[in-house]
Amino acid sequence: MAYQYKATSLQPRDLQLQNGVVSGYLVYFNDPDRQGNVIPKGAFARTIRENGPKGNDRIKYLFEGDLLKPIGKILHLEEDSKGLAFEARISRTRLGQDVSAMYQEGLIRAHDIVYKTTKSSRHSGYTFLEEVHLWAGSVLIKLDEQEMGVKEDPYESIHKSFSLLNATIQRNIDRMNEMVDRME
Repeated sequence: MAYQYKATSLQPRDLQLQNGVVSGYLVYFNDPDRQGNVIPKGAFARTIRENGPKGNDRIKYLFEGDLLKPIGKILHLEEDSKGLAFEARISRTRLGQDVSAMYQEGLIRAHDIVYKTTKSSRHSGYTFLEEVHLWAGSVLIKLDEQEMGVKEDPYESIHKSFSLLNATIQRNIDRMNEMVDRME
């Protein structure tokens, strides 16, 4: 079974650490990665219900995406308007204490998810991951391209935004056409 990974840079205003409990976002919705994968709201609904803290409680909280390095327990998962929000208690192990310190010192640069796509569609050059099976959320300690001095074309983000908007509109049109076809 092949695991997939999707990293999300942290936005400090979306992250809180208090008494060993961290909350924030594991992934933001409609944020294309380098491979052109986009996760829309609703993609996690089934896996949260079945495997989240209120289900079978199988979704793990890991260090650097390593399935052999759990760092705590996910207490809450939910899809809100921004993305996949989470709350996790960091373990009191040596690694957990290190992770807490790294959060406090701003060394954790991103979160990622370990998942398998179960349903997707392709529109305008993007792959929309409409349903995913989530195995884990994790913390990442790494530098991104901007921190390493790699410059991005200033118009690239505008182009990506318009392209993503077009793909989202086309996806919704396709869904509406499917509904009309079923009604006929």
